Amino acid sequence: MGVNRGQPFVIAGYPPASRSFDAIVFGCYDGGKLTSPGRTRSGFTPASRDQLFKQFALLASEECPFANLPEARGARWGEG
Repeated sequence: MGVNRGQPFVIAGYPPASRSFDAIVFGCYDGGKLTSPGRTRSGFTPASRDQLFKQFALLASEECPFANLPEARGARWGEG
């Protein structure tokens, strides 16, 4: 999967932390399947983490949306 600078990404999950999230897992569509090129932990203020965490709770899903994450245990997923 190639990633380019103008490519759209979606936030589709996060590893949980004590009262928020540890990072966000982002994805992009490749051949009709959602794949994850990575995650990020940086760029969040405490206020933005709280706001995003509340939004994530509204979109919670039990099913991992990614085609390429065989070790998805412990993460939380979303749909939207």
